Amino acid sequence: MEDAAVVLNVVARPDPRDVDALPDDGVDYLDRIGAGVAGLRIALSLTLGHAREVDAEVARAVKEAARRFSELGATVEESDPPISDPMPVFKKLFSAGFAHSLGHLTAAQLERAGPRLLELMEGGKNLTLAEYMRALSDRRGLAQAMAVFHERYDLLLTPTLAVSAFQADRWAPASFEKYGDIRAWVPFGNLFNMSQQPAASVCCGYTSDGLPIGLQIAGRRFEDVLVLRAARAFEQAMPARVSPLAEAWENEQDAG
Repeated sequence: MEDAAVVLNVVARPDPRDVDALPDDGVDYLDRIGAGVAGLRIALSLTLGHAREVDAEVARAVKEAARRFSELGATVEESDPPISDPMPVFKKLFSAGFAHSLGHLTAAQLERAGPRLLELMEGGKNLTLAEYMRALSDRRGLAQAMAVFHERYDLLLTPTLAVSAFQADRWAPASFEKYGDIRAWVPFGNLFNMSQQPAASVCCGYTSDGLPIGLQIAGRRFEDVLVLRAARAFEQAMPARVSPLAEAWENEQDAG
């Protein structure tokens, strides 16, 4: 988290080429991440109310992470935000953005993009203006619902992903094929892209196969410092552990 704070000190500064950039607030993120989480109210949501499936090992690790926040002095309770599944809205805005940003490419260049990207672009091009404006309105509705939710809670904990790592040549885990949606295993991150909330992902343990499990910590808009504080506190409270896979590799090297 110290590394993240150092990077944020650089990338958070305004740039005249970005008309959406906020004025420089002068915050030194590295200087303010050590205040801990005592006294904070934190919500834990294992599904955000809409995830179709969450791996049991992922759920256990995230629950254990929430317990550590309680030990650090925060008040933690399970609570799902009052929102519907944001993925349909996200898909519309995402595909429209791709169709616009890649619309200058030639047919020969698009052939190299691959079928998934082309499918995404076509979906964006086929959106009507009314559908796009409705998606923008729905995005604002999600952001408003999250703002109200965070009147009660300072932070929200979720899994980063519904599963641990799977084979690199797949678009989705084999166990999720039954849902007919290649994005069903990523139900947690797109909400905060649309609501413009800061969120951090930290390792909170490993599966029985030695694969890392991610904990996502999200906060109110513009409260990046608080998210970094919470991530830093958790990072320090976690027992130092090496991934079982890395440990096995090191043992093989020593034996060799």
